[in-house]
Amino acid sequence: DDAAIDADTGDQKKPEIITFYNLTKGGEDTVDKLCASYNVARNTRRWPLVVFFSILNVAAINSYIIYSTNNKEKILRRKYLQLLSNALVKGNVKRRTQYYLQNELKEKISKRKAELGIATVDEASKRRCKPCQKDKRTSSAVKFVRNSSVWSIQSTFVKTVNLRYSNMCNVQFLFKLI
Repeated sequence: DDAAIDADTGDQKKPEIITFYNLTKGGEDTVDKLCASYNVARNTRRWPLVVFFSILNVAAINSYIIYSTNNKEKILRRKYLQLLSNALVKGNVKRRTQYYLQNELKEKISKRKAELGIATVDEASKRRCKPCQKDKRTSSAVKFVRNSSVWSIQSTFVKTVNLRYSNMCNVQFLFKLI
């Protein structure tokens, strides 16, 4: 019965469930203290991330407790967390060192340009921007051209390109690679 009064509380007449909670709440305080000392949480407004970070914190504490009870050697929690994090990312780091994204992207770009029949201006030669013949600036940047007309994309990247050349310049790139 949850409403049973604990006789040990005397005049306060607390229910047994409250006295049981008060006796066992030290574990919660300890976990909160451990979570605060090495916290993986980041500032976010997304509640699923807050829950995920809390799960990571508690999982790290639980794994440290299991490791400590299974192994005779004493290890600092900080050192254990470093070893744990290195072990968790080791496979991904190894995979990424063997994965050459830039070379693969270059191959993908050249294949896509060949499929579309897009010729590139020689990168080494500096030329004027075609839409801005009045502007005397030259650039060695590659401009994607097809049948003497400049392709355009509707994105914020065009603003970056325009700032790089001139405000009147409308050099636009075809980035539809996939």
